[in-house]
Amino acid sequence: MPAIRTDGDQRRLEAFLPRRDRPYLAVTAAVAFVGGAVLLAAAPSPWLWPSLAGFALCSALISAGDAVTQRIPNLLNLSALGSAVPLLALAAVGGAGSPVGAATGAAAAFAVYFGLWLVAPSGMGMGDVKLAPYLGAHLGLFGLSCWWHGLFYGVAVQGVVVAVGLATGRLRRGDRLAHGPAMCLGAAIAVLEALLTR
Repeated sequence: MPAIRTDGDQRRLEAFLPRRDRPYLAVTAAVAFVGGAVLLAAAPSPWLWPSLAGFALCSALISAGDAVTQRIPNLLNLSALGSAVPLLALAAVGGAGSPVGAATGAAAAFAVYFGLWLVAPSGMGMGDVKLAPYLGAHLGLFGLSCWWHGLFYGVAVQGVVVAVGLATGRLRRGDRLAHGPAMCLGAAIAVLEALLTR
């Protein structure tokens, strides 16, 4: 007898996979696999592998879902941050990063994005603010320079997307655009940069 899916089960599934069609799943899986492979190849220590693999998977799920729904559910943000704590701690135990830097990076990223949200709440959603600690922790693990670069690259990526969208007519002034994918991509670029220069 098949299990009966409750509304709670459906909401949990929607948080991680808002769509289940093949193209969506294929793109999400490809982004996670390619991103993870690149980061793992650049990692100087195997102690970083679990955290980088988790970072690639969570970033792909968050980016794909936000691009489709323009929201990042609390459950997804909490799951990402909760999974990052032991994985980043493992990396720190192996001497591959600073636990203090990760914790400080998470808190500082939240403070920056929460401040931006207070100043211009129409510019981003609260889901982006709640995503910031997850990304900030990974950036802070590799130091202040990586943290700054990650935030800057996220803003730069979003700016390029908006500029191209306006120039090609795919976007109009005032249109809402998901910010999570740019945040994740910016953080991934900064982490890769930090790995390659260690």
